[in-house]
Amino acid sequence: MRCLTIATGAVVRKNILIPSEYKFRKYFDDNSKESQLPNIINNIINIEIPKYVKKGTIVILGVGPPKPIYCNAIKKAGGIALDLGSRIDTICGYITRGKNKGERIII
Repeated sequence: MRCLTIATGAVVRKNILIPSEYKFRKYFDDNSKESQLPNIINNIINIEIPKYVKKGTIVILGVGPPKPIYCNAIKKAGGIALDLGSRIDTICGYITRGKNKGERIII
């Protein structure tokens, strides 16, 4: 997520990509038909979070309704979850809400 580094100066150590909500996939050039539920969620909470999240790790989320599931797993692993919601889309140059939905912006 180079966009987060540019926008905030943060060092991003690991990206875990989650399939977009179906209605937003075209904005992310995501042609996958795979859903978050249940396979992706199970993989992330049982494999990815335990592997990469250690005590004090800050995890930035923008995952929609499954947020409590991910946040709970991050907390159990000792991490700190920050949910930016759809704002993470905007930080990365995608407008997925409001009247300009579907447009790209440059940060």
